[in-house]
Amino acid sequence: MIRTRRLELNLPLKDFAQRLGIPAATLSRYERGKLRWPVTLYDQARQFLDLPESQPSDFYWSWRRHRAEWDWESCAVEVDPGQTWASLPEGYEDFYQLRKFKNQPGLEIKQLLRGDSSLELVPYAEFYHDGAKTVFASINALNPPYHPIIKESGEALGLARRAAIEYDGWLLWPQVNFLVANRRIRVDLLAYRKGIWVAVESNGPLHAKLSEYDQRRDRRLKIPVERFSEAEIFSGRFTEIFRERMAKYQKKVTPRSRTVRKVVVGASALLQKRQ
Repeated sequence: MIRTRRLELNLPLKDFAQRLGIPAATLSRYERGKLRWPVTLYDQARQFLDLPESQPSDFYWSWRRHRAEWDWESCAVEVDPGQTWASLPEGYEDFYQLRKFKNQPGLEIKQLLRGDSSLELVPYAEFYHDGAKTVFASINALNPPYHPIIKESGEALGLARRAAIEYDGWLLWPQVNFLVANRRIRVDLLAYRKGIWVAVESNGPLHAKLSEYDQRRDRRLKIPVERFSEAEIFSGRFTEIFRERMAKYQKKVTPRSRTVRKVVVGASALLQKRQ
């Protein structure tokens, strides 16, 4: 967004960097997504360019917006080869009969949501039962941290869009592969919300014997990992548990942070008047 607007105004990179008080090379990395914008600096740049304050949903909900920000070749939605919600047997017949899930997606959507086991499908069903929607968004366009994300083939994921479950403000991509020290680590769900990334795992009975392995694996990821037990998944209140556990990752605006924001915005406005 920043780069697009700067080019529209014919504002040279070097001149804009000077106005922001940062090196031109650093600004270039921010614009290309190589570095994450600091919030206050982004606000300063946005206001200088007379851009409205945007919400994360504005960035990944609209394909037109995606096309304006990134030079993608098509609007196709990718899915890695392998089992999907549509091809995996659901199992747990008694549980499904008791829950009587509603609002489930159609076959076309289920074919785009990867899965490795029948256990992983239960959270999917619970999310949609509680009002989840499907969106198509690029993981890399949202600047994930630390490790490259790869396809099942081992190729770089790039900016391809993939099906994600949108629930309670989170985007949840199933079966995402990280390349960590030349080894593949696949997470059941990669969750994103307003710049925060969390790995979500469904723990079957085998994980009780692999706790040390899981801990080492989680440390290598360098992002928070939330593991949900089989008992929690089949509790009938999974979405409630999910919201409670994930609430700690939501950014809170404190009175102090609001004051700091006002000072920064005021200083930015004063700078613009002087210029």
